[in-house]
Amino acid sequence: ALTKGVLHLRAGQSKRPFSRQQLTSSGKQEVVDRALTDEAFGAGRDVGVMAHNGYTKGTGVEWAAGLFNGNGANVVPDARFNPAAVARVGYNHGGIKGYSEADLEGGPLRFAVAASAQAHLDGTAEENNGLRGEMDFMLKVNGLSATGGLYMASPLDERADDALGFHAQAGYVLAGDWQPAVRFASHMPAGDNNDESEMGVC
Repeated sequence: ALTKGVLHLRAGQSKRPFSRQQLTSSGKQEVVDRALTDEAFGAGRDVGVMAHNGYTKGTGVEWAAGLFNGNGANVVPDARFNPAAVARVGYNHGGIKGYSEADLEGGPLRFAVAASAQAHLDGTAEENNGLRGEMDFMLKVNGLSATGGLYMASPLDERADDALGFHAQAGYVLAGDWQPAVRFASHMPAGDNNDESEMGVC
């Protein structure tokens, strides 16, 4: 941290600042697996450099911006450099723990909203080609939690499809330590008869 709570620099392999569900540790999620939208819209780890204000701490305004290799996690880079510029900005209200899905702490209404975008600047890697954006939210009140995200992808050329997607999830803490949760997610690429959806209950 260059200035604690104001400016941090991170270099190496880390999560791109894209999608609340990806940025939430697997140990702090209500459902065992992340939604299908997570992989479909390019959330995940990558090698790069990022500046941020401690954005996962969930206080007031959060922001992060970075430049990444674009090849994803645990991939040996080849001669092709497919840089990905990624940015995220959001707002947290009421002291919410915005990267922990269950409302284990309880209390009055708290919420978090954010938006992320990533652009692959080379445009030659078919699997990463194009622009992606998402908006997400989290709401907690008296043991009830709700979270969700809306996603879009737009190609830079004809080798990739436009796509939309979303997921919505809700859970409720019972007896202080038991929580049922339900989630629905859908990925809708351009074209006919190629949508995919899933529902999870935990």
